[in-house]
Amino acid sequence: MACEKPNVRRAFNVFGTMLALLMILSGCLLCADSQSLAAARDFMIGLYLCGFGLFAFLIELKPLASVTKWCPALESYFGKGFFYAFWGFLLFGRQGGLSIVGFIFLFFGACFMIAQFTVEGPPMHIMGDDKYADSKAAASIERYAGDDSGAPASQQNDPYLSSFPQP
Repeated sequence: MACEKPNVRRAFNVFGTMLALLMILSGCLLCADSQSLAAARDFMIGLYLCGFGLFAFLIELKPLASVTKWCPALESYFGKGFFYAFWGFLLFGRQGGLSIVGFIFLFFGACFMIAQFTVEGPPMHIMGDDKYADSKAAASIERYAGDDSGAPASQQNDPYLSSFPQP
């Protein structure tokens, strides 16, 4: 049974934004902590965390046409959950605090994946319109905006469908 409340979708948007900022912070800390040549791997992972954290923040901020076109999975709860779980696995098992951050990413990644099956509608963005809510409102208005025949407005304007008798 899907949850239709927009507050739930907004909460996942806030969680995604917080995870993106945590990803940027973790990347900066990982880069700052790697001071030897042996820690070059940690430095590279820190750079990737900063870059992909900024990317995650941008896709939570507003809909990006290039992301929708080339990586539509990140416009779904499951895709975002997989993204965060991937980074959680990379951070899990690191030194103290980053292991906790990895667990946080794994937990919220699993929550996002579960939301794919329990939350109705696509993820929201901080900026931009909520096309899902607008389309549901438009559909309900269209359903009742017709003449006295009881047929939806889309059927009244279609010459083929309007030729059939209405029950």
